[in-house]
Amino acid sequence: MADGLSTESEADHASLRLIQSNLQRSKLATAELLVGASRRKIAVALVQEPYVGNTGELKRDVDVEEDQTLIDENVTAAVVTAGSCRIGVVSVYFEDDKPIGPYLDRVKACDFLDVEGYVLNEGNTTFEVYRGDRLFQSTVDVTGGSSALLDRAEKWQVVRGVTSSDHNAVTFNIRTGGRSEPGPFRGTRIYNTAKARWSEFLTAFDNAKEERALTAGMVEVVDSCDRLDEVVDLYTECVQHACDTAIPRKRSMRRLKLPWWSPELEGLKKDANTKKRRI
Repeated sequence: MADGLSTESEADHASLRLIQSNLQRSKLATAELLVGASRRKIAVALVQEPYVGNTGELKRDVDVEEDQTLIDENVTAAVVTAGSCRIGVVSVYFEDDKPIGPYLDRVKACDFLDVEGYVLNEGNTTFEVYRGDRLFQSTVDVTGGSSALLDRAEKWQVVRGVTSSDHNAVTFNIRTGGRSEPGPFRGTRIYNTAKARWSEFLTAFDNAKEERALTAGMVEVVDSCDRLDEVVDLYTECVQHACDTAIPRKRSMRRLKLPWWSPELEGLKKDANTKKRRI
């Protein structure tokens, strides 16, 4: 089997292995990534803040076609072809001292992305650094995918120790083969914004802020991280209240089909429910 492609007999499908890592422009971290990726049979590396220099490339049996119209020092876009599967990938580094809007506009220009993006992160921190005797942690490395790939993304995980960068590496698989049954819905979108009643949203939001005495003056006098967290929590509560008031929640039509469920069990379940109602 080619590097970066694996098969799993129990699931009867092939997967494309990817790694995502911010290398902080370190030559050492770049070399470490190449070694670690080779050991893990990675096919595609999505790199942010790479070392500018020729240090090598991953061995791969996949075709990569770069989109030169989108590539600059912070954005790289390409289409990866593995067998009959074509996957668009984008690696973006958001500079913290610049507005995020222009970056998002460039990403939206990719033909293979749709408007409903999903975050694949599952809670683990991706950035860890000691400053003095204190450990600082954050989740600044985000993996996202379009709805077309949502049920193909698997095994997202943070992997420590791949490089000497303060950013931990992230690995995940993209299934390139089929699946006999659809998996459970794992989207991060809660509300159906296409049916939002925005005038009601604004009214509910203003009322929630008034009830909690959340004002611009309260934000301006924040003098500690703990107090800032309290203000952010209040603001989040206001947004949540407004959403619940004026935006219907999304409902997935996809249902998880249990492989062991049978018509006989379905009949027994109905019989049990009928007898339960008679008690």
